[in-house]
Amino acid sequence: MKIVLLGTGADECIPAFGCRCPTCTYSRDIGGKNIRQNSSMLIDNESELILFDMPPQIMTQLRNYDIDETCIQNVLFTHRHDDHIAGARYLFQRRKQKGFQELNQINAYMSESTYRHLQMRFSKLDHYGSPVPFENVDCEMIQSYKRFSIGTLTITPLETNHLRMKQSTDECFGYLIETVNGITISYLLDAGSDIPDRTLEIMRESNLDLLITDCTFLSSDNPGHMDLKRVRALQKEVNPGRMIISHIGHSNNTHDTLVQNLVESGIEVGFDGLTIIL
Repeated sequence: MKIVLLGTGADECIPAFGCRCPTCTYSRDIGGKNIRQNSSMLIDNESELILFDMPPQIMTQLRNYDIDETCIQNVLFTHRHDDHIAGARYLFQRRKQKGFQELNQINAYMSESTYRHLQMRFSKLDHYGSPVPFENVDCEMIQSYKRFSIGTLTITPLETNHLRMKQSTDECFGYLIETVNGITISYLLDAGSDIPDRTLEIMRESNLDLLITDCTFLSSDNPGHMDLKRVRALQKEVNPGRMIISHIGHSNNTHDTLVQNLVESGIEVGFDGLTIIL
């Protein structure tokens, strides 16, 4: 199995547009692993390609890492925020415009609230005078903790409190991915500071080989995301074999400084293009 972190930035990306904070200024000057587009991930499991979220830059991300989007069969959405779904417009316009050839069927998995938001946003869009056809993709509604299969993988949506901290009833999912040979991975972005007990219990019991999680802030009491302190606490609570942070905001440190911040814990700092082989 190959995993590629296509993007590892928070909503504003790094450098953020028009921002002259130390992290953004340094990132413009130095570049490299400091440059972060919105977070997304691709799993290649025996040629079954699964995309996690479609941020605004998704086409650029796929091109950057030589991934042919016509081979993607499945997309999993975590939640309805723009930095995770804005690139979904490409799913819903790709077949009925003049010149488009028939592509493989794509299955999109999401919560009911994310589906409603996508439908509201994209079903009435016009492109050169023609409605964008929402029905081009097979959308499947999924529920917290109810397993489903994609190829040989078993997927469990894990509930987070990212949206519910703001009195919303909309769901935000992390995902537990299990292979037939016993490898377990969790992709838990936008986790929120108060992760539900059942989600924590499932991650503990799964003996995670890899946990990829949100570290939006250096230090913050924002309830919708995690910071370094909360990430370290999650590591102790879940005890994954390997832990990588993603969804990193510009209020956090630069890449090399974050590496130094976390070196004693063994937690790794993700970067755009990081490839993991399991």
